[in-house]
Amino acid sequence: MTYRIGTTGPLPATVRAVIPEENPRTRTRVVRFTPHLETDGGYAASQSVTLDLPAGKARSVVTVHKDAVLNRKGKTLVFVIAGKGVEIRPVKLGQAVGSRFEVLTGLKDADLVVVRGNERLRPGQKVSFERKL
Repeated sequence: MTYRIGTTGPLPATVRAVIPEENPRTRTRVVRFTPHLETDGGYAASQSVTLDLPAGKARSVVTVHKDAVLNRKGKTLVFVIAGKGVEIRPVKLGQAVGSRFEVLTGLKDADLVVVRGNERLRPGQKVSFERKL
């Protein structure tokens, strides 16, 4: 399990206890966990955190940022960088996780897709890009 405080994270943590009382108005319950801290971090008692809880088995998937996906004439498409230009490619999407979609078909792991300015692109158009990891 991982957790986030504000814009930090994800940071590893282990569940220590789940309190068996639920607040019926907010439908929440207290969970105590032990964070694996690398630094003090200036955390406060009873501070709110966001937990990332796994809902299934871990698996490797190809994903694409939601801003790379275009919907045109009922088709789901992305622009893929091919050489110095772009090609349009149909994709089949799976589950959404945060700001990304799982790609079931249409992309390989190493494909670079256009995220910004893709609405005005045409197949074969020349592009330049900057990698951000």
